[in-house]
Amino acid sequence: KKSGVVVFSIEKGSKCGELKEGNIITQVSGFSVKNSKDFKNAIKGIKAGEYVAMVVNGGPGGCVVIKDGDLGISVSDTETKELIFGTDLAGGTITTLKTEKTVSSKELEEIKNIIEKRAKALALPEIRVLISNNSIRIFSLKDENINLLIMNGRFEAKILEEIKFTNNTGKVLVGDSSYPIVLEDKKLKVNGSSYEIGHNFSLENINFEIVNITNTSAFLKALFFSNEDVLRVLKDFSYVKYEPNTRSYEFGVIFEVSKQASQKFAKITRRLSTTIIGAQAVSEGSLVYSLDGEEINKLNIPFEMVGKEIKNIAVIGFRKTAKAATDDKSKIEAALETKELPTGLEIADIELFEPTYGKIVHALVVIVAVLIILPIGLTYLIYKKIKPGLYAMALLASEIISIFGVIALSQSYFARGWLVDMPTIIGLISITCITMIKLFITSEKVIKKREISLQYKYKKIIGLDRLLSILTAVISFVTLFTTWKGFGLSLISGLLISAIIINPTYREILKAT
Repeated sequence: KKSGVVVFSIEKGSKCGELKEGNIITQVSGFSVKNSKDFKNAIKGIKAGEYVAMVVNGGPGGCVVIKDGDLGISVSDTETKELIFGTDLAGGTITTLKTEKTVSSKELEEIKNIIEKRAKALALPEIRVLISNNSIRIFSLKDENINLLIMNGRFEAKILEEIKFTNNTGKVLVGDSSYPIVLEDKKLKVNGSSYEIGHNFSLENINFEIVNITNTSAFLKALFFSNEDVLRVLKDFSYVKYEPNTRSYEFGVIFEVSKQASQKFAKITRRLSTTIIGAQAVSEGSLVYSLDGEEINKLNIPFEMVGKEIKNIAVIGFRKTAKAATDDKSKIEAALETKELPTGLEIADIELFEPTYGKIVHALVVIVAVLIILPIGLTYLIYKKIKPGLYAMALLASEIISIFGVIALSQSYFARGWLVDMPTIIGLISITCITMIKLFITSEKVIKKREISLQYKYKKIIGLDRLLSILTAVISFVTLFTTWKGFGLSLISGLLISAIIINPTYREILKAT
């Protein structure tokens, strides 16, 4: 596990210079910080107005204290390569949120629904959202990134174009129409009204933002779609891949836009002039994507798209690491699949809650250990031999280790993947019992030359080991689509490991000895 704490969120009023979310803090005021508990102890006595020096990402950093004991940032323990357990076995975090403005009960319910939809879009497990008395509480795993759930989520796509002046006059082209703009005292006059940099005006229901004004031209951004115009995100076509030419990771999110947004795009780009970049003809305008006011990427518009109504469009970006690319892809997907929050949210408090079954975890470990060593006693009682029991014990232990290996792989390759929760443990105990029975059946076949089967009128219907496999497979597939998914995954993983490795190996060992 890495030493230090990761910056979880930064409040708007904080005074931490260039500190960013995701930075690692390893020292505060000269004190070594290995985890969030060390961090809390280090800032316990700080006073408002003091400067607190830190080591951030291995270099100097720091914050000015905004109020006693508060730097205006939240931190969590750094990522670990250990198995991730569900909240029922390991507990979790309760994040209390406050709204930037007073909201109605209807808006509060809307916020709850948006957060839940984002959690589903991001495939974040075990997220629960509760609202009461104008407060919002999110129950989650300890290291969950709540910021993805509480971002405002305002996604916009704009066309950036340069309007050149001749005698302080230029033209904004919208479809087949031209609208004159006049430069007056560093302002733009449009339809009789004056606008400064940062102001917006509307032409044919298209919103234009004034980005910059010079003596020779004005730069405008024309909005052609936002969250409301997204019909659906085509997640099956989204991707993250390594781009060797740029030595970076490219991500892409493809989605379908509304007819209205499509028509706006065609109107804005219809009469844009073109230029040649490399061997490709592109528009002189740029396609600019932003999320909550921060630019994601700026792309050239291919000549083939100019003036056309588009049905599908892609957000493409480049990041230095695969994790950064994946995080941004997930953030964009979550914003596109949900609405913008009706108000901004801030983290007011973070506290831990205890696991539901924390007190019986040790008892479960004892049960698993007993099941592993049980074959030694059984084989001695039945066959007066210890060796088969030792082999069975070793194979049962290897099966359990293999199942945990499958869990670890799933967590490495599929974000959170398969969490170790109570259903998983119950499934682990169940499949251990089933495998033990199947090993006993194998022992009967090899040692006593006797087959155990289900019979009717002295006729064999099906072998007991095969019947067990069929019943286990059916139960596992049924539970895979319920809250007991971990139970089903344990059963199906153990069943496959048993069929491919455990039983054949045990049979060959018995034959050889």
